[in-house]
Amino acid sequence: MNNNYSIGRKIRELRHHCGFTQEELAFRADISSVYLRQIEKDDRNPTISTVLKLCNALSIQPSELFELETPLPLSSTEEQIVAFLSDKTETEKKIALEILKTAFQLKS
Repeated sequence: MNNNYSIGRKIRELRHHCGFTQEELAFRADISSVYLRQIEKDDRNPTISTVLKLCNALSIQPSELFELETPLPLSSTEEQIVAFLSDKTETEKKIALEILKTAFQLKS
């Protein structure tokens, strides 16, 4: 059994995959964004009712939330990135990662 499982981390990963902000997911699940933030940081454990609301808002089955190793499907953009990098050397991949990190820092 994986002792590092975190329902908060799993919800955050699924939220990012769906492209929702915390506020959007909280609205869709009819919970406060403060409560969602606490759940994602593992400061609070969600009730069963809240888990069901979040699963509904994320369009997943509750069982999917508790699967320990659930690879998220790649978006078409992610697939393009992976395909682009597939024939690159490890050094080129590291350079590409640093470029992406820098680009996102400039965006902030």
